[in-house]
Amino acid sequence: MEIAEEGQQNHFQQQERLQQQQHQIADLESNLERAALYGKQLLEQLHLKTVECDDLLEHRTQLNVELEDLRQRHHVAERHAQLASARERDALMEIDMLRSTAEENDRLRDEKRILEQRLRVVTLERERRLQSNNELEDELRIARTQLAIVQAEVKDYEQRESLKPNFSSVEDSTDPVSSPSAQWDAQLAEVLLDDVRQDKVVMESELAYYKNSIQEKNLEITELKGEVDSLKAAQIDPNRRGNSIFAEVEDRRIEVEARLAKMIARLRGAEEVKRRLRSQLAHCFASMKILARHTSQADQHYVAILEKEVMRLRNEVFACSARFSTKSKDETFTEKDLQGNPLAGLLLSERACTAALKKRLEELIVQEDQRTEEIIRLGSQLRKSQAFAEKLNKEHGILQLRLQEKKIAEANLDTDSGSSNDTGSKENSEPNVYREVLREVIEENQRIHASELQIKKCVDQVIGYKAISSSDVRLNDGLPDQSEATQPSTIKTKDQCRKKTALSDKENVPSATGECKPVDICITDRLKKVDFSQDTTNDDGKSESTNEKSRGRQVAVLKKTKAQQNSGECGMQ
Repeated sequence: MEIAEEGQQNHFQQQERLQQQQHQIADLESNLERAALYGKQLLEQLHLKTVECDDLLEHRTQLNVELEDLRQRHHVAERHAQLASARERDALMEIDMLRSTAEENDRLRDEKRILEQRLRVVTLERERRLQSNNELEDELRIARTQLAIVQAEVKDYEQRESLKPNFSSVEDSTDPVSSPSAQWDAQLAEVLLDDVRQDKVVMESELAYYKNSIQEKNLEITELKGEVDSLKAAQIDPNRRGNSIFAEVEDRRIEVEARLAKMIARLRGAEEVKRRLRSQLAHCFASMKILARHTSQADQHYVAILEKEVMRLRNEVFACSARFSTKSKDETFTEKDLQGNPLAGLLLSERACTAALKKRLEELIVQEDQRTEEIIRLGSQLRKSQAFAEKLNKEHGILQLRLQEKKIAEANLDTDSGSSNDTGSKENSEPNVYREVLREVIEENQRIHASELQIKKCVDQVIGYKAISSSDVRLNDGLPDQSEATQPSTIKTKDQCRKKTALSDKENVPSATGECKPVDICITDRLKKVDFSQDTTNDDGKSESTNEKSRGRQVAVLKKTKAQQNSGECGMQ
């Protein structure tokens, strides 16, 4: 039974294998049919590709022929372009010559106009002086006649007096000089003279008004003449365009030259404003450097005013750059204008030059901001050090006065009591303490003076670097550097600068590098810890124990100040 079952199982397995093989054979036959169909399709595609290759070869031959034709045309166009460039160079040379002659004519015309104005002014002045001389001569003639009349009357009066010696008095009515009629005539003459002077002033004002109105009318006439000339040129323009082939190119060139002249004039104006602002900034920095030597409150107030002036000038630079950028945007050319223009390369180069100048201007503005902030910070440090120096000088004077009082007290004690050597040594120890205090104060003054010199050197270096950079900018403004880094310029606002100046003016605030100022910390600690009020004069009734305690306190204070000075010097280094 087992053998029969195994045989049946083997039979079933063989049947399954046969069925699998039959399925595989059917799959292979279907694959062969598909491969045959795919081979036919490939043969058809190959035939089509061969046909397309033949067509492409024919098209290639045609393109080669067209390429040769285009090369010949390109060669001819290059020759025409060379001729056009030569003509353009000649035209540009003629334009430069005409421009130079026009500038010379304008200069001569301006000189002539100035000389004519001067001649007119001189002639008017001469006429005025002649008129005034004539008036003075008339007045002199009248005065001489009046003087002759008065002299004659005086002679008559003297003769009458000589003839009438007994006549005691003469009535006022008979005196021609002091008579009421003569006084009335004199007052009337003064009133008339005042009226004449007022009329003269009114006539001079009217003359000035008429002169101004004449000048305005002349300007209006010149403007109208310019408009008439432009209208005439506009009427002649269409006829001139039809006369020559290059008329349109010349018109476009003239238009481009006019726009370039406007751009160059605006650039020069911007450069002039920038130069003027730089000179004002340099003047402000120099005045700040000079005024930093003084320590009065008026000088500090003036330094603050100068800082505000620096901020105002920097804002003017910002406004100038903004106006220049807006004007340059208004004058830019579009691609439509540049099509078919022989001066497109020149326009693009000028555009790149203006962009480089604008970028350079923004970088200079950023550098000026950084330098002004550095100088403001140094100025605040200098003011703090000056205030501390004043305090130390006052304390030095107080200590000197106390030392003198102590010496006087010691002299009085020596003269009064002829004391022993022990008391003398104790009394001599107190001036030694005061001498040590004075020595420490003098050393502190010297150290502060050295720090002030260092700050002034830093300010001088910053101003020197600014002068060198401004000279480099003047040299480089003509040819801008195209290889400069195109980093975005971070323009700071006025509020940020005010915040920074307010933070820098505070005491015991970390600096821009994030480190505290050891000099300010040492100064404040020393002012808190050292109390010079203990150095009072000892009366005769005090005991030796109180003197020893005071000396011990002073020695402890001196040790603390020395330790703080050493730590401050280490921090400074």
